[in-house]
Amino acid sequence: MTYPFLPVPNVASSLSTGFKSQLKSAYDDLLEQLSAHAPVLFPDRVRAYFATLQPAGFNGFHSFAYHYVIRLAEQNKLPEASRLLMVMARDRYETLPRFTPASRIDRELLREVLDEISGGTSYTEIVLRPLPRDKEQLAETAMMHGVRVLEAAYPEWAAEIEILVGSIVFFESTGATSERALSLTGDKLQSMILVNGEIDLSWIFLLDKLIHEAAHTYLYGINLREELVHNSPEAKYASPLRRDDRDMLAIYHATFVIQRLLVAFTRILERAALSDADRATIKEMLALYHARLDAGFSTIERHGDLSDVARELIHEGQDYAKSLAPC
Repeated sequence: MTYPFLPVPNVASSLSTGFKSQLKSAYDDLLEQLSAHAPVLFPDRVRAYFATLQPAGFNGFHSFAYHYVIRLAEQNKLPEASRLLMVMARDRYETLPRFTPASRIDRELLREVLDEISGGTSYTEIVLRPLPRDKEQLAETAMMHGVRVLEAAYPEWAAEIEILVGSIVFFESTGATSERALSLTGDKLQSMILVNGEIDLSWIFLLDKLIHEAAHTYLYGINLREELVHNSPEAKYASPLRRDDRDMLAIYHATFVIQRLLVAFTRILERAALSDADRATIKEMLALYHARLDAGFSTIERHGDLSDVARELIHEGQDYAKSLAPC
């Protein structure tokens, strides 16, 4: 299968279906092992819940919980693993809304998600916390305005995001540092993204983060089928988006994200009805991304050990991004 740089909803659907089918099979295997080892802690009703749940019902919470349960089992914390699986079955996590209120998420699970994902930031002092419901609603309203702008300017892009991003959780970034996390996702989350819903409630900022994290999700979906980058994770390089050095897979992701943001917001600039202030903000943002475009691509060209799919994808993205005149 080919993976184009520009959004194609059918490709996104294939990736999403593949991820969910793999996850269902993984749960079936995991529950079979856990039930055989500790049938009292992992009773038939829990196993039956996951066995009857169709692949379409699995989401990023199921993905994270799968990896978390394995970690708990390896630490011989089987009661904790049992409790989490029972909570997910009882509360039917497949019914969680796309914009997921913190109040609907098990407190321990949410804490683990926020703690683990904050490890992907450059600053260990950063602490992520859930938002109060009123602030979640404000962020959701602003992001949905941005999505409507994107739908009007580039409907295929909005459709891809709708398919790939199944869960959106807002957070606030705190801690003993002036640095703040803006948005995050990870390979254990797959279809879930986390966005800072407190620092900036403009639709441009929130749409930028949605497009950004959806681009990561697209790559994670491909990477489930084949390894994109073969470089050792120990080798570090300068990142176009971070102050600290990153491994080649992170450089690849960052470069792809910049390419996609350039194309998406250029299309919005060309086609959307914007206020003068919004137009100026987008032009300033695009200028920043254009300034960072070549750095990551050059590092990939010099040092990247890529699969054929990865190389074709990043080259296609660079061609599209370079064809756009800087604002």
